Amino acid sequence: MLYKRKQHFNQQLYRMHLEGATMFEGMWPHALSNIEAGHGIIMELKYKNLHDKIKILEGRSKPKRGTSEQHDTPTTGQPRIINLTKKLTKEQINILNLGPQYAMEISPKKCINNIIIETESAIRNLEPKWQNIYTFQASKLIKMITEKHKQNPLHKHQKKVIDKLKKEVNTEDIIVMKADKNKTMVLIDRKQCMDKVHEFLKDNDISTIKLLNSIKKSRKQ
Repeated sequence: MLYKRKQHFNQQLYRMHLEGATMFEGMWPHALSNIEAGHGIIMELKYKNLHDKIKILEGRSKPKRGTSEQHDTPTTGQPRIINLTKKLTKEQINILNLGPQYAMEISPKKCINNIIIETESAIRNLEPKWQNIYTFQASKLIKMITEKHKQNPLHKHQKKVIDKLKKEVNTEDIIVMKADKNKTMVLIDRKQCMDKVHEFLKDNDISTIKLLNSIKKSRKQ
């Protein structure tokens, strides 16, 4: 498919060269050099932008608009997590930085029961004379799966860290919320969050009103 596309583009380019030669006659080589020079400048700018993005992703240079350094977040692109607490370990923060869509492998022992139940229900829909044969074959395959397929040790360790983190979030009274203008996760102490809310209300002269009294007054009016 790619070869056919390349051949098609080459034919188009060849026809354009013929049209240009007939239109400009003897001046066509000069016009062609000017066109190539203009395209060269445009392509250099595009390649420079691409190389700059690659350098930023590799961490070899800092982006022009970096994130705030007070949260100890990565300086490349948008941070995935902002930790405003001092209760998490570096290992827990590194796992959270993998993002909420990070696919962690589940232990085969937890999945094998579902496989057995679904296989048995599928075999029951077959004719009775074939059920014993397929049950024997399915049992062999399930046994092979349990013996050969083992959980990735890295994912197993990450699962333990995440389970411990879930307990700490509940016991240490940590709030997990989404940032205002991007998909970054923010971890903050509940007390610190409430202090920020009260400070915002105070700075903006926001006061509470008694809803029932205001409704009664409006009805009387």
